[in-house]
Amino acid sequence: GGEEEDKGKEKSRRREDGRIDLEQARKVFGECMEAWLDDYKERVFVSTFLAPAEFYFKSINDECGVNHVHNHGMNYYLAILRETLGLSLPMVPAEEDDTPLGVVDYWTGLKEDAWKLHFSKDENLGMEFGAIKGLKQGKWVRERIGGGQLPKGKAAGSIKQFVNKLQHSPASSEKQGFAIYAERFASFFAWKKFVKNSFEGLNAENKDEYVGFRSAAEVLYQCYRREHKEEEETLLEHVYDEYFTALDVPRTARFFKWLGVLHENTRLPPVERKKLVECPICNEKKADVEELEHWEAGKGDTSEHKMCGACREQYKEKDHCPFCRELLMKNEVMGFITDFLLTVKERAGNGASKDANVLAGVLEYWQIIEMEHEGRPGVVQRVAALVVQDKDFATNLKQGVKDKQGWIRDMAGIIFRFAAMWRDGDLRVTEQEGELLNKAVEVVFSSMTTTLHGHYYGGLYSQVVVAWLCALRGGAETKTLEEFVKRVGKVVIEWHNKTGKGEEKAREFKERFANEYVHLANIAWGTQDDDVVYKRFYDNTKRS
Repeated sequence: GGEEEDKGKEKSRRREDGRIDLEQARKVFGECMEAWLDDYKERVFVSTFLAPAEFYFKSINDECGVNHVHNHGMNYYLAILRETLGLSLPMVPAEEDDTPLGVVDYWTGLKEDAWKLHFSKDENLGMEFGAIKGLKQGKWVRERIGGGQLPKGKAAGSIKQFVNKLQHSPASSEKQGFAIYAERFASFFAWKKFVKNSFEGLNAENKDEYVGFRSAAEVLYQCYRREHKEEEETLLEHVYDEYFTALDVPRTARFFKWLGVLHENTRLPPVERKKLVECPICNEKKADVEELEHWEAGKGDTSEHKMCGACREQYKEKDHCPFCRELLMKNEVMGFITDFLLTVKERAGNGASKDANVLAGVLEYWQIIEMEHEGRPGVVQRVAALVVQDKDFATNLKQGVKDKQGWIRDMAGIIFRFAAMWRDGDLRVTEQEGELLNKAVEVVFSSMTTTLHGHYYGGLYSQVVVAWLCALRGGAETKTLEEFVKRVGKVVIEWHNKTGKGEEKAREFKERFANEYVHLANIAWGTQDDDVVYKRFYDNTKRS
């Protein structure tokens, strides 16, 4: 036992100080890769089976299904991998399980975007659904499917029955139903994704099992370098850009293929020697000089508006092109726009949720955009214009105005914000689009009847105050939004008067108007004495 322990310590020391020969390097590399691969398969299993299954059950309010995904459901999902891909994980299915709880055809029940926008992303790999940013319950369900059906319309039965079906099912429809599960798991092993994830994960050496990868890979690279006559002296110089930030995946893949990590039949792109181009900012010749992406294409020739990677990194906090002062496109902003429009479409469209609290939550998406670009009104205005000009948003809004649909009232905050930008001359959209926003504002006010619960009035006042705060904090014009705050406030007082000025109604209102906004709203009114809502509900010395 002592001898084995001494060997283990020596192995660890060799790994840590890099004193290994070629044979030892191959062994250490293989051990590290094997350990990483076991962990990777488990994380992929979470992202393609366990997390989306739990998320689907949670979205349709099936708590029993949620609670059994990790025990009974897991056995069925492991069986799919074993029988379709011939793949085994460190976990094995319990063959005696005859309880198909936690089992459902969730990929049929969920919308395609749940996969494309969230579960397929590397940054979400291995995460439980609750930890995935932007993934919200109820937003991604395509249809409700009863538990125990896999594929849809077919009872899973016991594990033995399920495995038999996987092995011998003659129906192409059933095979098609299982195919998507295998395909989505396998997508994480496509060479580009696999190579990037494996190299970056192992090179970080953030687990004991990965320690020694760097030194082993470096020893192996020197052999690879001699054989392929590569110029770079070290592996990291070979596979990363000059700032060691962007991984050259094809180069890394060729190294991995030489080591046998990738199959010999894996088709990789031909070796490309990047052309060096002079960066007009630092005047150095670089291989990563790229044109800056502008918000509005076609506004003159921008082909020479370029920067190298280092200059782009230093310039990333700025929003304007240094050559023409036009706003630059930001990937994170476009992501916000896509997510925001999808949320509006889901919650305003036919069959959408009628929960006022859920609909009001759209304003939260907009708050994030304004907070991310606080003090840069030009970016916020451009984003708002893209939203208002979106075809689906315009269609939903036009129909909502025509039919005076309730969702407009419940999304009033965003309506107020956009309409105010239009009236204040900060929203570059057509006259027709601007007038549609004005009409939507009037729909909001016409829908506020005295029969509504006080929560609606508290929620509406909260939304208009938040919209005003967004503009105030961002350094934008607030004149119209101040008018909206006062107009909503007067509607609130009128409602309270007509319902008898009772304490019960006041309590209903205050339950939906956040305390942190009470004194801030005074600013929109001018003074605390002018704030009729404060005087009515919060001034303990006097009620107006």
